[in-house]
Amino acid sequence: MKLHSDLRGILQGALQRLSLSLKGFIVVVTFSESGRMRRFTLSKRLLYSICVLFLLLSLFSTFVFFKNLDFLYRNARLAYLEEENSSLTARLQAQIQQINQLKKEIAELKDFEVQLRAISGLTPSAQPVVGTGDGGERPSSLVSKMKKQD
Repeated sequence: MKLHSDLRGILQGALQRLSLSLKGFIVVVTFSESGRMRRFTLSKRLLYSICVLFLLLSLFSTFVFFKNLDFLYRNARLAYLEEENSSLTARLQAQIQQINQLKKEIAELKDFEVQLRAISGLTPSAQPVVGTGDGGERPSSLVSKMKKQD
């Protein structure tokens, strides 16, 4: 029993000395390729500084990663909107051409009507041809008149 308590005291003393000698330091043991053991000691302050630096670096790289994703999304959205804009511009140009063609046809129909009236001996009409969209009241004023009648 005495041997057991002596061994216990020796181990406790060794652990206390080891903990006192390592206070403020961390021992890093590495093995080389040849199998030799190397021992490094680092101060806790240096280790904490490295950990904080690594944490800040991780946070910054995460921030940059998400900003990059946002940038890529915005660029893709911008390219889509530019394509849609050019498509709408082309459609608008086609509609302008159709409107100009319809105006030309309406003018031809008006000239044809004048010629037919002249040939048939009718007087020129003061009212426009039905369906040409000339004159008349605005639809909003017609609606307001209908509401007043009710």
